[in-house]
Amino acid sequence: MNFLQVFTFLKDIMGNLTYKQMLDDIIAGINKGETIGSVLEKYDDIINKDVIALLKVGEETASFEGALTNAIAMYTEEFNKILDGLSKAIEPILIVFMGGIVAMVALSVFGMIGSLLDGVQS
Repeated sequence: MNFLQVFTFLKDIMGNLTYKQMLDDIIAGINKGETIGSVLEKYDDIINKDVIALLKVGEETASFEGALTNAIAMYTEEFNKILDGLSKAIEPILIVFMGGIVAMVALSVFGMIGSLLDGVQS
């Protein structure tokens, strides 16, 4: 598959209208003879400038696949950092919540035992 076929296929399965428009522009740019990186520069509001630079260098050095792999690794690392931060923020909340549930269960069990003992004594 060449780049034109790949971007056409991606456009057909893409659900986001902004990215569909970007892929349309990339396809039109490829048909005009423009580079993918030059078309992506117009979309620096939705694609990281570092990724655009990485893809441009990959395109110029004929290692576009490697550049895409590096971009994916960059986004994966960023996502994992965000996910780790989120889990560290949620962890104390979950501990307090679970502690509350355990305390309610313990109080209800001890309440039942206490009412049984009162019933036996009377």
